[in-house]
Amino acid sequence: MRFRLRCILHLVVVSAAAAQERSPGSVAIPPSVVAAVRQYMDAQRIPGLSIAVGQGSRVVWAEGFGSADLEHQIAVTPTTLFLLQSTQKILTATAVLRLAQLGKLKLDDPVQRYCAAFGVRPWPVTLRQLLSHQGGIRQSDLSDLFNQDHYVSAEAALRRFSRDSLQVEPGTQVVYSNAGYTLLACAIEGASRQPYDSALAHLVLEPAGMRATRSDNVYEVVLERARYYVVRTAANTEQWKGLWTAAHLVSTPLDRPANADQVDPSWAIGAGNYLGTPADLLRFGMALTERRLLRGSYRDSSFVEAQLTETQKKSGRALGGWPASSDGVFQMLGSSWNGSFALAIKPSTGVVVAVGSNIEFDQPADLLTRIIDAWSRTAPGQETSPGR
Repeated sequence: MRFRLRCILHLVVVSAAAAQERSPGSVAIPPSVVAAVRQYMDAQRIPGLSIAVGQGSRVVWAEGFGSADLEHQIAVTPTTLFLLQSTQKILTATAVLRLAQLGKLKLDDPVQRYCAAFGVRPWPVTLRQLLSHQGGIRQSDLSDLFNQDHYVSAEAALRRFSRDSLQVEPGTQVVYSNAGYTLLACAIEGASRQPYDSALAHLVLEPAGMRATRSDNVYEVVLERARYYVVRTAANTEQWKGLWTAAHLVSTPLDRPANADQVDPSWAIGAGNYLGTPADLLRFGMALTERRLLRGSYRDSSFVEAQLTETQKKSGRALGGWPASSDGVFQMLGSSWNGSFALAIKPSTGVVVAVGSNIEFDQPADLLTRIIDAWSRTAPGQETSPGR
């Protein structure tokens, strides 16, 4: 009875949120945008996709395309939940920068000051280095990609790699690392004296108005969570040798969606274990652009390309987790065997775009660029200065 009541209450909240997302305003949707989405889905053989566009301080368009669950013929809606993948890293990075802004940690402190479980290393590893992937922490491997273990805390997930040697001296190279962001999640727990989920909610989700974003849990019944699929093609069969098992090759026909392997994302706490909607990620992007989450140098550093601390060369990454941008558009892309997610921000115009899909290893950089360009040309609306 309690479970049924929770489901009913959840559906009431979801229905209200869906109504809000489906009628965000009187903005005309550029036909070229809808056409670009459909063409992209066809070309990538994507079963289901959700997209949202924001400008200024409001969501102006949110729509679902295709199927969230092919077997049960459930359509994607604006409230369908997708795994955020690596876009979660910019949430984690923002939480770290907010703690620094509040004086609860220092970016140049060794991470062990806030996460003792990481242990002693040959070199110091600072929070600043971890934010821009220069902490020397290892990259993910196949055991991560197909993880079946369940971890209930950042410190528990940390044990997967806490005994591994550093790959390089921190500050000398960029080594893209999911594990480095799990280490940051552990530091958030130490500095805030709260579990990561509670700290992230307090520091980022609630101030940004992100009501749908939450941690994933393979054991929990989560309403509106998308089901994930793989599409094996002749090209990626060759490209991804080593990922396809003998069972994959026998059981997944070419060019047709097949069920993705069941993977527990809790190995990537802080780096990619959260669910959300594109509209919710827009709210984060808009709050960040409008300086409602970070102020002054902390907000600026979230977008500015950081230097390698030991060589003073450009790192290609900002402290906010974003890759560097040469055209004023910042994109964060994430994908795995369990779907894909992406967020793009153009601070000079205040346009924000987010896309979630339930297909493996899809990073829609070109689609995001096309949508931002089309929207900027046909629906300029309110502008937001990056220096405001």
